[in-house]
Amino acid sequence: MGKKSSLVHQAQKAVCACFVEGAVKKDAPDYAVTSYDSRFDLTRFARMVMPDIKAMCPECKDIEKLPKWPFEAWLAGRVGTCSWRTLEKYADLIEKTGKCVNHTVSGASVEWSSGLIVPKSIKYDGATIRTNKGAFERSDYEKIIAWGRRDGARSKAVDSWELSDRLGLRLCETTRVEARCYRPDILGKYGHGTFHVLGTMGKNGRGRVIDIRTADDAAFIRNLCTGKASNERLGMDQRIRERMQKTGMDSHHKE
Repeated sequence: MGKKSSLVHQAQKAVCACFVEGAVKKDAPDYAVTSYDSRFDLTRFARMVMPDIKAMCPECKDIEKLPKWPFEAWLAGRVGTCSWRTLEKYADLIEKTGKCVNHTVSGASVEWSSGLIVPKSIKYDGATIRTNKGAFERSDYEKIIAWGRRDGARSKAVDSWELSDRLGLRLCETTRVEARCYRPDILGKYGHGTFHVLGTMGKNGRGRVIDIRTADDAAFIRNLCTGKASNERLGMDQRIRERMQKTGMDSHHKE
């Protein structure tokens, strides 16, 4: 009998077997990998996570026999170095990899994501905002928001900052997103709707779907979209962004 392939290779083989070039995600089965970017993310994630899983379960040689607990332990070990958004992305990758394994490995029925506990990140406490020029206090950010809202004033730059802070958008993305990006009909993970950064709006032309975390965030976005045409932009224009680049504010994001 030949040597069993590593857990990394087993995971990558399952992912690649589920790759369906040209498939439309919303019409494809849940195990299908429908884009080159997704395939890259999943195979790279396998190289990252599976060696650690193997170290925790050295006796396990078959990927379909892996239990859920080492994945929870792996996530828990990253609460000090990863943001909540990164931890949730890792949880999604664990779930997708499990679906690929179940589809491609005979008799497999892994449940790595069923009741998977995603720990709370301790890396970001909300005290500071980071830009490519450094960090500044959240209290200063709140002063900027308050100034932009003074006497009922409406500033698209301030809207962009707040939208960026609530959704984790890059400020460059807030110059492109439109009212149609808000989808209250697609409830998402938290039941408050989703925000779809379309491919032409995201970094390097890559789209993504963001789950809106709180009712307050949903109310802010809904108010921002009210009265706007579906293709009307929500944030500041490119000229404002260019002026903000001088301070590094164009790369504001949560970590």
